[in-house]
Amino acid sequence: MPPGVRRGLLGAVLLPAMILAVPAQPPRSAAGSAAVEALRGRAREILDEVQALTLSLTEARIRVERLLRDLEAVGEAEGWAPVRRQLEVTIARPETVG
Repeated sequence: MPPGVRRGLLGAVLLPAMILAVPAQPPRSAAGSAAVEALRGRAREILDEVQALTLSLTEARIRVERLLRDLEAVGEAEGWAPVRRQLEVTIARPETVG
């Protein structure tokens, strides 16, 4: 699969789930802060492996779902809930540009 197509699939499949570690309020404890940083590290690792073509999208999706469950558990323990955000990108058709 060409890298451009793979990156497009990555965006469509994973990015809605990856925009995740945004607590409504900061963690209350040092352990909570460390846990959130560890989750962010895992998220970066997943993205890096997909971009390097060493991780399939199927396995990446499984790891992202596990990451989301772990984030929700940290949020519950710390008294906050993760906020999911939607990223929208508008792409102009070639015939409408300039």
